Amino acid sequence: MFISQKLHTSRTGNGRIAGLAMLVLSTTLACSGGGKDETPEVTAPQPQSITANYVLETYNGQRLPFTVFSGTTFRIILNSGRLQLRADRRYSEQYSADSVVLPSETKIAAPSTDAGTYSLSNSTQLTFTSDGPPVTTYPGTISGTLLTYTFDGALYAWRREQ
Repeated sequence: MFISQKLHTSRTGNGRIAGLAMLVLSTTLACSGGGKDETPEVTAPQPQSITANYVLETYNGQRLPFTVFSGTTFRIILNSGRLQLRADRRYSEQYSADSVVLPSETKIAAPSTDAGTYSLSNSTQLTFTSDGPPVTTYPGTISGTLLTYTFDGALYAWRREQ
């Protein structure tokens, strides 16, 4: 546009600018091999499919297993999590957790699951909608192999399985 703006100005009577525009144009052509573009065509990278399985790496920045709640009569330990994003825009999550009764330290398995839909916009912004009950919507992002979202004030970081 710079050259076309200069040429437009030259048509309005400024010959000095027209000469400058021609100099810029001829120099550009000379430097580029006489007008023939020898630069190999570069194509933009195609967006990577996010349809995959993911493993929960951290909960609020803490590696698993992690105590997500600790009270006077019990505590909850989050051991692992798996997230699957499917091509039909559905997701499913499975968590392995233990409820530990205090003071006896008796462990009771407390698995948890969730499912719902997800949408992707701008190739990095996710929106998850849980089937419920209750139906809950929460935002997330994806960058490379890392998927994160915040749910109920906690940050979940998931890594794509290879």
